[in-house]
Amino acid sequence: MKIFKVGRAYRKADLSLSMNAIVVLILAITLLGLGLTFLRGLFKQIEAKTTESMGTNEVPISLNKDRPIGINPSKVADATVGKSTSVKLYFLNAEPVDVPYRLELYTESDEYGSPSCSSSPCNDLSAGRAVMDISFPSAAAMVKKDTTSAWTITITPRQLEERQLTTVLLRATLICDTSNIAADVDQDKCDSLSYSSDLILDINP
Repeated sequence: MKIFKVGRAYRKADLSLSMNAIVVLILAITLLGLGLTFLRGLFKQIEAKTTESMGTNEVPISLNKDRPIGINPSKVADATVGKSTSVKLYFLNAEPVDVPYRLELYTESDEYGSPSCSSSPCNDLSAGRAVMDISFPSAAAMVKKDTTSAWTITITPRQLEERQLTTVLLRATLICDTSNIAADVDQDKCDSLSYSSDLILDINP
C-alpha cells in the first residue's frame, strides 16, 4: 500500500509539473508574439520616417555650379483646362554665402520685359492663347550655401482661345532679393545673381 501511495504522489507531481510547463510555454509564446508585433511596428515607423526623409531631401535632377537651376518636370504634356498641375523648381546655391532669392515668372512674350507674375497668386494670366492661374511661394527664401532649395509652382489652365492643343512657354527666374541680403553679401553682387529655367506646357481643351 505504501508503494502504491508513493507512485500516485509521483504521478500527481508529474502532472503538476506538466501543467506548469504548459502554462510557462503559453506565456512564453504570447510574450514572443507581443514582442515581435512591437518590433515589426517599430521597424515600420523607422522605415516610414527614413523614406519620408529621403523623399524630402532627394533632388530628382542633376544640379551643379554650371547648371544650378532646373524644373522637374520641364515639360508637361497632359495639362488640361480646369485641372491643376504642379512642378518643382530646384536651385543649388553655389555661392560661398547664404543668399535670399525670390521667384518671378515670365510668359514667352514678356521674357525681356517686366515679369508676368511677381507675387502669388497670379489669376487670369494670359500666355499665348491660354489663360491660367498660377500660384507659388512669392516671399524671398534664404538659400544656404552649397544647399538645394525647392519651390512648388501650381498652374491651372482656365481657358483657351481656340479649342485645340496649345503649347505655352513659361520662364521661372530666381533673383537675389536685395532687401533681405546679409551684411556679408555685396549689393552689386546680389544685383547680378539671376537664374532661369523654362517650363513647356501642352494644354488640352
